[in-house]
Amino acid sequence: MHLKSLTGLRWYAAVMVYLAHTYHFDYFGMSGDWLRVVSRLGHMGVSLFFVLSGFVLAINYPPERCRFRDFYSARFARIYPAYILGIFAAIPMEWIAKKGDYATAFLSQAFLVQGFFGPLSGRFNDVGWTLSVEAFFYLCFPFIILYAGQRKISRMAALCGVALVLTVVQTFLGGNSFAATYRFPSQRLFEFMTGILMGLCYTQCLFATAIRQRTKAAATGAVFCVMLMVLSPLLFKNIDFLEKTSFILYGLISAAFLFLIANLERIRVPMGMFTHPLVVVGGEISFSFYLFHNLLLRYMEGTLKVFREDSLAQWALGAQVTTALVVFIATVIISWLVFTCVETPGRKIIRRFLMPSKSPEAA
Repeated sequence: MHLKSLTGLRWYAAVMVYLAHTYHFDYFGMSGDWLRVVSRLGHMGVSLFFVLSGFVLAINYPPERCRFRDFYSARFARIYPAYILGIFAAIPMEWIAKKGDYATAFLSQAFLVQGFFGPLSGRFNDVGWTLSVEAFFYLCFPFIILYAGQRKISRMAALCGVALVLTVVQTFLGGNSFAATYRFPSQRLFEFMTGILMGLCYTQCLFATAIRQRTKAAATGAVFCVMLMVLSPLLFKNIDFLEKTSFILYGLISAAFLFLIANLERIRVPMGMFTHPLVVVGGEISFSFYLFHNLLLRYMEGTLKVFREDSLAQWALGAQVTTALVVFIATVIISWLVFTCVETPGRKIIRRFLMPSKSPEAA
């Protein structure tokens, strides 16, 4: 099942992460509340990706069609060609950084386990840690969906509750470790499971009649979700525990938002912001965009340091915006090339060798 609105939404999630990383690399000299909001856009975008992953898998792989070999093969084919290219593209930067222990770092990245080893999660292509988390999700998904079985909603809701407790406990045990409280794979399981729960609600048409009868209220609810997510860094900025577990809130809001716009698309409510052809194309290349944007930002930053003594944060705003825009355009072009020349053909080749039987290919 392919929903254009969700594909388009992936593009916006990728752009949110891009904007957050321009802040991290001092592309804009911001301070105060604006800095807090922009820096959290990346967290919001990542939560949106994790929830989207659960939602899309749930609507494409019901228990009766989820065969282990086909599922794992399809997931590997989906992410690995572009992912491994991103690792190799990061080798020059990793070598220049002289962090040492290259073999261990490379192997942890190549086998998608870096998220379990805190210091290694930021090596080579830094954003790869989220793929380590996704690989953990993929490993768990067939067991989760088969356990849900016929009593899908009640069992899935119970699993979400267990995942939430696990997240809270790990947050306390992790202390101030960013790798333990944010990047560790099981720490993000709640977002993924919430997406699965909403996907199951969608496939069983729960609340579909109410949304069809109250279209304006549903659309207003979707707008409210966006506003709440964007403003939440300001609303909870002085509450330490909520700061550490903000991704729980982002996951819940993302799940509600996805459910609403998916149902609005089902009843054919116009949503050009998400279903415009250019936005859908952006969603198609969003995976490659996500993988390579951080590398290009870092390479640009390193190049500028060679030729200039002042940092980006000291530049005039116009120069900062222009630099960020140039990197953005370059990332879009490279992402399209990777999607066309590596991601799509690589996926087809891997599926041909690993999947003798047909299986649904989730987005």
